[in-house]
Amino acid sequence: MISNARSIQWKNFVDIDAVNKILGIDERIPLTVDDMGKSLQVTFYKVNEVSERLMTFVSHLEQSFIQVGIDVVSFDNVLDERGKVRSNTAVFAYGLDDDPENMLVNRVSSLYQNPVIGIYEGESPANPEDSNQKKLDSIISVLTYDVVHLAIFVNPRDWTICTMNGAIISNSMEEEFGTVITNCLIPKLTAQVVPPNVLTNINFRYNEFNPLDPKYTPIVEDFHSAARMLKDDGMIMSHTKVSSLKFKNKFHERVIRAYLDNRSGMSYGFMAWQLPVDSPVAILKDSINSETIPSDKNIVEVNFAGNTYWVEVPEIWILSTRSGSDKSNLNISTDIVRMGLVNGEIFFDLPNGLENSKDVKPSYDTLAILAHGVGNSIMSSLIKQIYGECSLSDVLTSQGASLFHWHGYLNKEQLPEKHYIHGENNPSVSCSTKQSAVYSLLGKFEALEACINNGSDFYGDVHIEPHHGTNISSINKLSEIVEYLHALSE
Repeated sequence: MISNARSIQWKNFVDIDAVNKILGIDERIPLTVDDMGKSLQVTFYKVNEVSERLMTFVSHLEQSFIQVGIDVVSFDNVLDERGKVRSNTAVFAYGLDDDPENMLVNRVSSLYQNPVIGIYEGESPANPEDSNQKKLDSIISVLTYDVVHLAIFVNPRDWTICTMNGAIISNSMEEEFGTVITNCLIPKLTAQVVPPNVLTNINFRYNEFNPLDPKYTPIVEDFHSAARMLKDDGMIMSHTKVSSLKFKNKFHERVIRAYLDNRSGMSYGFMAWQLPVDSPVAILKDSINSETIPSDKNIVEVNFAGNTYWVEVPEIWILSTRSGSDKSNLNISTDIVRMGLVNGEIFFDLPNGLENSKDVKPSYDTLAILAHGVGNSIMSSLIKQIYGECSLSDVLTSQGASLFHWHGYLNKEQLPEKHYIHGENNPSVSCSTKQSAVYSLLGKFEALEACINNGSDFYGDVHIEPHHGTNISSINKLSEIVEYLHALSE
């Protein structure tokens, strides 16, 4: 149906139903752009008269959606009996103004079910000369003022897509619109930013976790060391506070606060440490009778390196910076949380004494973080069977592993030693999505396969998330990863 889409050529390492079970995903989700496009319906809505140039752009964009096979419906035909836009319809609005009565949020069924895209004439508010933080703040200001999920800025030279992730995607007017639609817009409209506890079930636990417990001291010291370096280089952007934003009225401020799960704002990037886990050795399927596998074990069948293995999936526990914290100036007693994945159930442990806090929330990347953790364990099990041992399995058992996410990118020539890259060709979904978690887990098989083909040791993987950023999962400390990235930027 859809041409020019990013291609995903995953091998059948693990059945997708098994992946969903591991991650606690209770429905089949679209993982390719083709499948995403099948569920997408879009409409265009003119709020006010606009220039001929902008009208030409809108018409071109609309026709391009039709040409790539997306269902485009007139605005009048997407309204229900209440006059609201029906769920699962994306609305492209243009001619927006300052009148609160003209806002599309007043006409949609749900901000989670109706992506709203504002189309504006003029330059993107994100000046290329500005700092990353200032660019981000300028984008978020537009998105929240008009209560839109994406903003498209159109000028004679190019058109720029700005997202809640802080992504700024510039496209030449000479480029095929269909390519941008398939590589960018379809994934973002069908797998958009949603708070993690809205997207999936999370078990919140209070007074179950003390980040100052001496057993966490080495990890806490590493968090502090990495944070000090981040303070100087601005790699991770700070918290954009809702209180600093301008709204058209109190109702729309309440809408934005509700959409953000009543957080004080949006923060970007995270640091995490997977706690040690002794992953059981993978079992070669042909070597034993399946009836000897205990029925109470969480077993997944993995096809890898020409063989089929049974791998036991243990429970995973990870310490992470909390959503909204200043990653460059951490208060360990309040800014570190613990999260777990146990038989597909997610647990979120707040630091002791914060049971009444309204702003200690799970990261938007919670499921992706846990996917990296469980993926590391599965890789360790396979390595123990295939290699006997390697650095990942040794260090994961004794110390755990680090995970660092920032809104920047590496190429194959910039990878840390004995780390392997994946994800460059994945659809550019937003953070918090279930797709992002599935890509995180499946990509590790690609990374390990590349390691085996290269005949080297395995220290970790670099997961590229197009238009979002990068996750580095590593046996190296967080401070070592940040120091490495800092050196690259000099």
